[in-house]
Amino acid sequence: MPPIRPALSLTVLSLACLGAAAQTKPAAGPPSKTISGGSAVGKLMTFKELEACLKEYDQLKPKADDLNSRRNALSEERKSIEAEAAALRGDAQANTLQAKVADYNQRQMAFKARVDQFTKRLNDFNADPPSGDAAERERKALDAERTELLAQEGPLKAEGQALTAERQTVAGALKQRTDAQAAKATDWNTRSKALDNEVVSFEDTRAAWSERCGNRPYNEDHEKIIRSGK
Repeated sequence: MPPIRPALSLTVLSLACLGAAAQTKPAAGPPSKTISGGSAVGKLMTFKELEACLKEYDQLKPKADDLNSRRNALSEERKSIEAEAAALRGDAQANTLQAKVADYNQRQMAFKARVDQFTKRLNDFNADPPSGDAAERERKALDAERTELLAQEGPLKAEGQALTAERQTVAGALKQRTDAQAAKATDWNTRSKALDNEVVSFEDTRAAWSERCGNRPYNEDHEKIIRSGK
């Protein structure tokens, strides 16, 4: 499965620095209220400057909410994709087949060892056969061993062919699921990267707004007029 990139934290999008204006009236003296709620820095904003900054703020807030919402949705989707990957690694059918193949291979190796041993005994007998009753006993033992080996060979061969066919079927189905899961992961990564780029662009915009507007003091009466739509 292609690696899934970690979600980019959107804590920078909380817009705490863009918080709503305080409700209490400032003390007498120069205006100190700011859109961010922080300490006033710089010259008092003109009516037009405040109007433009509030308009930008009203656009930034829903954009931040949208980015956070989409990141949360991607995070939930990532959990589903990772769960599918875990299910593929622990596929019961594949694990059962693997155990059957391992057992078959052990029995096949044991059978081959018996065949090799029988072949050696037969060759030794033919090369230097014993005499008398010993020769007859060995011949009968070899014939019995041959019969038993032949009886086991057929079923083992058939079992091996059946396991090969089953493995092809299981592997084919597992590959389809793996390919589908990998495609989902790749698509997720692409969309997550695109969202990351949007976040970077948004943060640049937010930082520029904060520098230009966030902590500039303004006249509250101007804000009331702007908010009233007059």
